[in-house]
Amino acid sequence: MQVDGFSLQAQTECLRKYAEYKNLEIVGEYSDKGKSGCTIKGRPDFVRMIDDIVSEKDDISYVLVYKLSRFGRNSADVLKTLQLLSDYCIDLVAVGDSIDSSTQSGRLTLSILSAVAEIERDNIRAQFTSGIEQKKKSGGWLGGPVPFGYRTKNKELVVCESEAEIVRAIFDRYLETGASMRSVSKSLIDEGYTRIYKGKEKAFSVDFIKGILDQPIYAGFYRHDYRINGNNYNETKGNHKPIITEEIWNKTKEKRSLTKKCKKTGNRISVLSGLVKCPVCGQGMQRGDGTEKKNKNHGGYYKTMYYYVCPNRDITRGGSCGFRRNYNQDKVDNAVYEMISRLDVNKDFLQVIKNRMRESDSVSDIKDKERAIRKQIYSLEGQKRNFGKELDAISVTDVDYYERYDDIQVEIDKIYDKLDSLDEELEILNKKKVLAEKKEQSTKEIIRFIKEFNRVYDKMSRDEKREYYRLFIDKIEVFKDKREDGRIIKSISFKIPIEVDKVTDYVGKEIVPTIDFTIDCQNTEITSSEAKATYPQIKKYILDKYDVKVTSLYIAQVKAKCGLEKRKNYNKSKKNTHVPKCPEYKEEMIVDAFKHFKMLPEDAKIIGVGCKEEKQLQAV
Repeated sequence: MQVDGFSLQAQTECLRKYAEYKNLEIVGEYSDKGKSGCTIKGRPDFVRMIDDIVSEKDDISYVLVYKLSRFGRNSADVLKTLQLLSDYCIDLVAVGDSIDSSTQSGRLTLSILSAVAEIERDNIRAQFTSGIEQKKKSGGWLGGPVPFGYRTKNKELVVCESEAEIVRAIFDRYLETGASMRSVSKSLIDEGYTRIYKGKEKAFSVDFIKGILDQPIYAGFYRHDYRINGNNYNETKGNHKPIITEEIWNKTKEKRSLTKKCKKTGNRISVLSGLVKCPVCGQGMQRGDGTEKKNKNHGGYYKTMYYYVCPNRDITRGGSCGFRRNYNQDKVDNAVYEMISRLDVNKDFLQVIKNRMRESDSVSDIKDKERAIRKQIYSLEGQKRNFGKELDAISVTDVDYYERYDDIQVEIDKIYDKLDSLDEELEILNKKKVLAEKKEQSTKEIIRFIKEFNRVYDKMSRDEKREYYRLFIDKIEVFKDKREDGRIIKSISFKIPIEVDKVTDYVGKEIVPTIDFTIDCQNTEITSSEAKATYPQIKKYILDKYDVKVTSLYIAQVKAKCGLEKRKNYNKSKKNTHVPKCPEYKEEMIVDAFKHFKMLPEDAKIIGVGCKEEKQLQAV
């Protein structure tokens, strides 16, 4: 419509009328709405048409197009595509240009016009680029989203004073000593300031504040090629009225350059990111920034801890939830892993599997029905043969020949009807049998998958584990508040796909059959990961029960001896000092605490293997 004032709908109607006039059958319509004709790349429907031609779908004889410019504006592409059409004995007809490639003159005209179309495209591009450059030099507004604080009038920017006051306040507050973008955002939110975006009220988030502080348009400059060159963009003086002075802008740039830092997010992949749901807003929780605590005594850092946090919790970044609790990733990941490892002995889960199998006939039942139907068919075939013999035995000289012939023929027709009906039943049963066999096989695979889970899981990378979980976990709910027993996981909902025939809904969308099951973790034994106590909790338990104090060093030693902790020592002293060993009686108290917090089984005990040898922990 932009080029020749002829809409897609009008073009389609014109081509349909031409096809009707020429008595042609339309086997496919292809329309790339809003796509450039300069190259084939980026035109999905054009590519689909070519694929249909190459696959010889629908036995295509002609390709109709309104004008050659609708087919392509690159002469090389047009000629190449014409050669392809010719190879498959297909002619191109440009109805609006009265061109038909089946004729010699038509092929010559096509070659000339395709070259003209390419020249036209290049001219349009050159004129457009020239206009843009002239607009840049004159300091005019080039268009695009209008910045906050401005409006457009006669294609130029004018100041919106009510918004400009907020822009000035943002720059002034940011330049105050000790101020940050977060503090500016929080102050505006606390004072009740909002902005209208797409008809809705929005808060002044940190990202929005950052966009204003980095935008030179407020100082009277236009920023060009920012998306292409990043911070190496070009600036030109604009004709519009600035909202802040150049002095304020330069001070802001200087402070931004001092405070700009690359956000350290690391490359850690969160295995359950998105599956763990916020208990307040229901949004999928994501990885929070890893926290590194400095070791003030010996230097260096402690082990970096990662957490699952609600992405909507930060109101200064446009969040609306505000739920601040975070969940230790290692605890959550290990707890979920342990829950899934127990599925093969979970009675409720196994019952769901059995119930799913009962929803349809078993393979053996279907085979019994098939045998019964085949017996009926065999019997009917015998009756049909007998009636055929009676029919052959009738003499044409008999007085009632026609009457008897018609009666027998009626009975034979009834048998044929019954046979057709039984054949249909057999066909349906055969499909049911195939489906039942797949379902049985799929169910066995699910059980095998759960049993092999531990072995397979240990060999996966974090990225593979993440994708693996997404195949069969729908969501993981966590407790909102901390519980005394240490539980974190409230429930785990599964959607385990079953490999059966494809099923579609009423609009033709494919549906993947699944086994849906939810573990209510409140009714199951707490996982060892959740029950695992912190050092302060272990110390408190021993102090309350035995009135004895133990150090973190002793707890760590017993953990290592019990095989509960095999990791890098992040708090190792650089001095070659003597390290005291945990006394035997305190060792027994610590082991008792481990059992209490389900870090060790109840039947585990420490037994001595020699007076000078280290003691070992064994399960009896």
